[in-house]
Amino acid sequence: MPTHLDVSHETPQASFDKRFFAGHYSYRDYYSATTTAVPASYTFGTAARAVSTDNWPRATNYTTQPPVAGDGRIAGEPHAHNTYARSVMVQCTEDVFIILSSINPRWIRLYIKYLIGGASEYDAITRLAAESISLTITEIPTFIPANAMVTFYPTFGAAITFYQSTASGTIRIWVEGNQEGVE
Repeated sequence: MPTHLDVSHETPQASFDKRFFAGHYSYRDYYSATTTAVPASYTFGTAARAVSTDNWPRATNYTTQPPVAGDGRIAGEPHAHNTYARSVMVQCTEDVFIILSSINPRWIRLYIKYLIGGASEYDAITRLAAESISLTITEIPTFIPANAMVTFYPTFGAAITFYQSTASGTIRIWVEGNQEGVE
């Protein structure tokens, strides 16, 4: 994560309205799989990135991973900001359980605060771990009945885990995402 501050040219209220009241978002992803009794996971944006690295930009995962190579940047352009799921629509031909995982907004806020305060990335992450602040928020399993289409609106959606309830079926996941840090 870059340690510089991005300059915003709009009011905080305008940024909030754009982010949380949007009817659609800039990046789209679609994934389909067969459900089994063994839980399977999908990281949002993986299928979109398989088509083009520009389809679902992501930078670091706030640990030690470098920005993704090939994110269509020109010389001198900052690294891509992370793209998170803002709308996740799920449909399955059979009953299914899903678990959404999101990045913890409190973790991000404090991480940035510690970096601005002069801490190194390692020290900021160590401090967050010592304070027992988890990087992710994992929801409880949610039951989706067969053929129902259910939409979720996570703040910083990162991944979904799914498994069958009684019989194997085909799960379809439509995702719309938004980049953070470019408002």
